[in-house]
Amino acid sequence: MYGVCQRDSSGSLRNSDESDAIISWIASEKEKIESYYKRSIDNIIAVVTPFKKHADNIRMGLEQKGIKGIIVGTVHKLQGAEFPIVVFAPTYTVEYVRSSLERKGQYMFFDVSPSMINVAVSRAQKSFIYIGDPRILNYGNDNENLPSQILSKHLRKNAKELVHDSHYNKLAKVYTEIERIASLEAHREILKQAFCDAQDCVVISSPFIAKSAIKQDDIEAQIRDTVGRGVSVKIFYDSKLNSARRYELKDSIQLLTQAGAEVIHKDRLHSKVLYIDNKMIIESSFNWLSATRDSSSDYQRYESSLLYRGELAAKMIADVEKEFL
Repeated sequence: MYGVCQRDSSGSLRNSDESDAIISWIASEKEKIESYYKRSIDNIIAVVTPFKKHADNIRMGLEQKGIKGIIVGTVHKLQGAEFPIVVFAPTYTVEYVRSSLERKGQYMFFDVSPSMINVAVSRAQKSFIYIGDPRILNYGNDNENLPSQILSKHLRKNAKELVHDSHYNKLAKVYTEIERIASLEAHREILKQAFCDAQDCVVISSPFIAKSAIKQDDIEAQIRDTVGRGVSVKIFYDSKLNSARRYELKDSIQLLTQAGAEVIHKDRLHSKVLYIDNKMIIESSFNWLSATRDSSSDYQRYESSLLYRGELAAKMIADVEKEFL
């Protein structure tokens, strides 16, 4: 399965679709595995992943299904212990590697040193299970000595597929790429998350701009942090739609530019779009930088958006860039 790799505000990576797949597999196979090994699931399975946030999500998801005690974390969590089954959760996807690591000449965390994959594999007494994007094991590197390349070679030679249902895989991929957003708080959160996740650029099309929205969501600080990481921020607006508030508009643009954003006027603009890098885009009715943040306000309206990720998002972003840039 592929999923979507994202960076959270703490800097750790997560992949919600991958964690969901791991949780679902363990929950669905629990009784069968416990019956075979004649012991509780927490003494059978350990889950190894490079990132704390991803580990936390998997652990919490298992606990919500009543499955407690399974070791989930980095190789250090294993503390020398062996388990019949070790599940490896890589977190990365090809899209993330391409947009966030490759252009900077960086490696995946577990390719920097062989210890993580070596320990994960060696601690598996019976089965080593890889649940994640298989494409990252062969992507864009001819160095056969990288841990991921060595693992790929052994998996191609010896592995059996965990999921054979191509219909399930197709549905999982579609689910990964499209998500609906339909609340004020969800829109505010996804805007905040976009600033955190971006590795190359953040582009916002907000025909209207309001100083109150900028202040209430602390957009200035988010732009400063984002630009400080070397990520560009571009904001498109339509000055004619803001003509009744031209003095406020001037102040708002000053706030945004002083924070480090490039603010660009575009005639006849009414599209509300948010995208980051080449991996995520939202087509929306929500005015990102002007909609009231007060859910009880008379001006608050029901808004909905569609979020796209993956290959579909990359194509849509390319189309938008032709229109905007």
